[in-house]
Amino acid sequence: MMRCILLALAVLTGLSACTFWRGTGDSQLIETEAQMVGDCVLVSTITETASAENPFPIDAKIAMIRRVKDRAAQLDATHLVWLHQTYSSATAQAYRCDR
Repeated sequence: MMRCILLALAVLTGLSACTFWRGTGDSQLIETEAQMVGDCVLVSTITETASAENPFPIDAKIAMIRRVKDRAAQLDATHLVWLHQTYSSATAQAYRCDR
């Protein structure tokens, strides 16, 4: 019985690590500060919340941040300015800069 529990924990830990290291495909998106995007166009303010169904808070936060970045990339944003990030919600402003 103990072996099954340890095996299940090992599998869950492995799945958690895979979620953490998976890329987002947002390699062109630059995370920056607000003063650096003064000459840029604000595309959108993006807000996401963490999934309450995920038993691992850090995984839920990582997935939430990934969704913000993915939405910014879908809007052809070049820069992202984070307004806040917590374990339950995240908000960022997506900008398009011509530089």
